[in-house]
Amino acid sequence: MGEKLFGMIRWGLILCLGLSVLPVQADTNEGASDNSSKSLAERVKDLEDQLASYQSTTDQKFKQIHEDQLRLHFNLYGDAEYRVSGPSASFPQQNAFYIGQTDLHIMAQYGPHLGAMVENVVEFDGQNPSIDLERVIAYYTFSDELRVAAGRDHTAFGYWNRTFHHGDQFQTTIDRPFFLAFEDGGGSDQAYKHGGVVPNHIVGLFAYGKFGLGSSSLGYELNVGNNGNIGLNVDNNGNVTDAAINFNPSGGDNFNSKRFAGRLVFKPEANGGLAIGVASVLSHYSVVPSGPVSDGTPVFNDLAQLLLEGEVIYTDDNFEFLSEFYNFNNDIGLGSSVNGSANNTAYYVQLAYQATPDLKPYVRVENLNVDSSDPFFLATLSSNQTVYLAGVRYDFVPASSSLKLELHLINANGANATELATAWGWGF
Repeated sequence: MGEKLFGMIRWGLILCLGLSVLPVQADTNEGASDNSSKSLAERVKDLEDQLASYQSTTDQKFKQIHEDQLRLHFNLYGDAEYRVSGPSASFPQQNAFYIGQTDLHIMAQYGPHLGAMVENVVEFDGQNPSIDLERVIAYYTFSDELRVAAGRDHTAFGYWNRTFHHGDQFQTTIDRPFFLAFEDGGGSDQAYKHGGVVPNHIVGLFAYGKFGLGSSSLGYELNVGNNGNIGLNVDNNGNVTDAAINFNPSGGDNFNSKRFAGRLVFKPEANGGLAIGVASVLSHYSVVPSGPVSDGTPVFNDLAQLLLEGEVIYTDDNFEFLSEFYNFNNDIGLGSSVNGSANNTAYYVQLAYQATPDLKPYVRVENLNVDSSDPFFLATLSSNQTVYLAGVRYDFVPASSSLKLELHLINANGANATELATAWGWGF
């Protein structure tokens, strides 16, 4: 379109120039001549040069405007770990080095409204590395009160799930609370850990915003997207060896209804450290085994779950208090094939203090308490577990690299285990 318009302008100007020199040609025929005047060909050449210069200047200005509007930001995060673990009565039993997640995070912004984000993570499943597209969203910001997005993001529940993503350098501790672990485990192959019991990711549509309420603020997040399933790995004897919540990133939705999630966060002082939040997620699950199951693990077509979450958070330059409380109601009567229990709970409470600019000690307790007959938790291979954690973080390059050392005391269904873990994390 631009070339066609430029050509029309060019020939229009040439035609006008030709008409303007006709009197000169008539005078010449009558014997009058002006040797100082340029010929028509020379004038056309000058005009073409001027138009080419104008087009070049315009192209440069457009390119400059485009570059001024576009912003790309790349970050790379990772960590290396060493762990010593085993049953408490025979600790230490095993020790090993691990590679944690390696995270490439890309942010793009074009002008004040349009943006996109991509997060790719390299992690190991046994001996084999894999690349997971953890988050990819495009968004349009209308105002502080409304941003809409589409793609794959972290589901709208919980401070941890909405604040700490796949770059562990940002979180104080080495690991997420165990019941909030990513669906596939997403980190080191600790013997007492596998994927979490919450739907961390969602594929669908999102809306976010924040409203000022005088000196206070109220933020909201809304999601609608695909439901998930519980994938089971089954060996040749029919025994389930592993389970993970899947969220159907590209395979559609097996249910007519959709997953809905919503979160509200109230800050009494908009710029203060205290935040109080609530969230809920309504999901439907089916179980998809890799083969025939003979060990009694339940296989069902539709279990409906209402996840309720509450949080009290306080953070400032020196102090960190994080707490989240969950209820898993698997008996809401919306599933078509099976119901579970309404009495499944989980929580964590974490305290940390910035003792010096580089040194931060911390403690945390994590707990999952479930009905032992609930089909959802039987299918996810989850049972009662409590973890007591104490650690210290040393930032030898502020905001870019840290060394963390932790002691974990684990009680899983009455069996006690101990773990010492250290991680060197970095982010650029």
